[in-house]
Amino acid sequence: MTSKKSFWDNLKGNNKRRGFVWIISILTHLVLWPGFLLIYFSRIHQNRSLGIYNTSEEYKRALAQAAADALGFQNTERTVIAILLLAVLVGLQGFFWLHDKRKLDFYKSVPVKEKDRFFTIYVNSILIYLLPYLGSIVLSLLIAALQGGISGVVLGKCAMSALMNFTWYLLNLHLVILVVALTGNKLVACFGIFILNMLNKICEIIFTSMKRDCFKNHNEFFEEKSFHVYGYNDFFSFSTNWKQETKLSGIAGEMFPVVVQWILLAAILLILAYLCYRKRPAERVGKAVVFMPVWSLFKIVFSVLGALGAAYTVYEASYKNMMLTVLAMLAAALLISVVMDVVYDLDIRSFLKHPLSTGAALAISLAIFCIYQFDLFGYDTYIPENDKIASAAVFMGNYSQDFWEYTDDKTGRKSMTVAEYLDENMFLQDTEAVRELAQKSIELRKVLDTYGPEEKIMGRRLRYVSVLFRLTSGRNVARSYIIDMQDAETAKLADRIIGTKEYREGWYELAKHEDYMKDPELRLYYSNGSMQQELSPSFAGTIREAWLKDMEQYDYTFAMEHDMCGKLSFVFSTYIAVHDLPVYENFENTITLLKELDAYYPLQPPVSSIDSISVTNFNYIRIVEAAEYDPETLLAWGSAGYAQGVDRFVTVTYEEPQQIEEILQGLYPDDLSQEWKRTETYDDNLAFADINYTITIAFKPNTEYPYKQMFSTYSFKNGCVPDFVAQDTTFKE
Repeated sequence: MTSKKSFWDNLKGNNKRRGFVWIISILTHLVLWPGFLLIYFSRIHQNRSLGIYNTSEEYKRALAQAAADALGFQNTERTVIAILLLAVLVGLQGFFWLHDKRKLDFYKSVPVKEKDRFFTIYVNSILIYLLPYLGSIVLSLLIAALQGGISGVVLGKCAMSALMNFTWYLLNLHLVILVVALTGNKLVACFGIFILNMLNKICEIIFTSMKRDCFKNHNEFFEEKSFHVYGYNDFFSFSTNWKQETKLSGIAGEMFPVVVQWILLAAILLILAYLCYRKRPAERVGKAVVFMPVWSLFKIVFSVLGALGAAYTVYEASYKNMMLTVLAMLAAALLISVVMDVVYDLDIRSFLKHPLSTGAALAISLAIFCIYQFDLFGYDTYIPENDKIASAAVFMGNYSQDFWEYTDDKTGRKSMTVAEYLDENMFLQDTEAVRELAQKSIELRKVLDTYGPEEKIMGRRLRYVSVLFRLTSGRNVARSYIIDMQDAETAKLADRIIGTKEYREGWYELAKHEDYMKDPELRLYYSNGSMQQELSPSFAGTIREAWLKDMEQYDYTFAMEHDMCGKLSFVFSTYIAVHDLPVYENFENTITLLKELDAYYPLQPPVSSIDSISVTNFNYIRIVEAAEYDPETLLAWGSAGYAQGVDRFVTVTYEEPQQIEEILQGLYPDDLSQEWKRTETYDDNLAFADINYTITIAFKPNTEYPYKQMFSTYSFKNGCVPDFVAQDTTFKE
């Protein structure tokens, strides 16, 4: 028979046995929320005493920001770990009686239905988290209100953080209950909780390493949208942006899909946990796992992951020794299988007692290894069909640039990586050109793989291109391609990509966002590398329009045939952001306008403004052995094919006007980044600049030339070193 006691009576009885975890939960939440809120407020008060805030409005904004940080997403690492540990403690303390024969017999003898007992402990486990959390949040908001740090953003971030934290707690609590219900041994349960919690990260590390080592076109620049089965890394990665975001809608758009996914997964885990709780045989207490098929599944999964992890550790350490890699993989799979057999029966004689699951682990490990090693599914050669591509984004690695996302009310900013900005703003419609570029890369790979090491790179302007295909299905396909920009057909495809409005607006932030010109603290400069003129911000919109008009002729061929003669810099002081726009020698509209504003100066500074020019010849030695390296190594190396010795440096200073005039003819300022043109290449004939030399120009102190600083650095264009300079600076033994 069963007891007629109410659910509430059972809940109170269970609470009496859980006083310890209640205390831990209360203390944890008091530290996490009101505790850190007070610490954050103390910082603001200290800053105010130091006179950092000029107005009361700045002080109030700082208090609100501190409250939003403390109650929102500022210290996600701390929160995630604390809630994870609390969920593990509450789940284990509530259900560990399943692993003790005496406690199990006692609970079974109590006239309470199994369903009621399960949900009594479960609901209590929720309350142990929820009530202290809500109490500490209410206390925190009262403190913030008394300090004047309450705002709509604070309340919104607090509510969203509460939702995210609660779903994170549910997910971990349900996982703990499932593991405890599946196992019969406390040590195995704790180990299982740790491994399953880390499973998603372990898989990510192993399979990312396998992709990087095996697939030549694997891309780590763009992020492919995929389903994350389980993992705290979602929380960490998103929160970095959430704590900078001032628009609650921006947080909600990213957060709610994750919350929904976690709630669904938590529901599945709870259902499985309840079924295992009801079906587990009481006589299996003390065994590693109470269901043999589950142990076999875990054994295969852990053996396969351990084998693949060992394989690619040895693969990299042994410099791709295939025999050692395969032996390490099979040995790891066998060792893990043997250990798990022994653990299951708690008997050393049980090794290899279950050969079927051991054989399956070995076979699956070998199969996955072959799939990746030999690209059996065609990862490197896969290019989506054009009718399945909605749009594309391309990063051709021309030069570094900062990207920022501004809020509509101009109260904040969010720094964005290049990949994030391109993903959100570049939507190329000529996807066939991108597909053809990818196909050219695949063909080039075949050619490079058949040539000798030196033949692979001589006479080629190799460049890595990251491509993101957005499919109509909503899936993203990201690949990294190596292409030869010296190839005529490749250059035409690059023209079709780079010469589009979609590319300009996807790469140059100011080409898309006209409202940035209205920023009240905008500052505008024009520079040719050594000089810098500040222009009135009132001309910003006009200059931008002239630049956009000139950019209509811009593509890869244009950038290769023309040199930059300067750059426009739009500086947003409030956001500490700088946007540089290139100005080429054929930009008639932009240059005409700059001349009208008395801001344009030729690329070469006047001789009359120069005090001296110092030329340093590094006297690099060409390395014949560089042919041993493959293209990837040489591209990553940088100064491809050269070695330097400090004792070979020779520096000569020139002060004669005639010599200075001749030197100036071949100089190019280092401050101007030449798009698409390599300053360093294995083939000297393809280099834009002679990497042997660096030149420093010292300007006269009393000159009208508006130099940015007293010294500017330059390089010689390839083949433009005067004979007398080469002779003067050559190292003599």
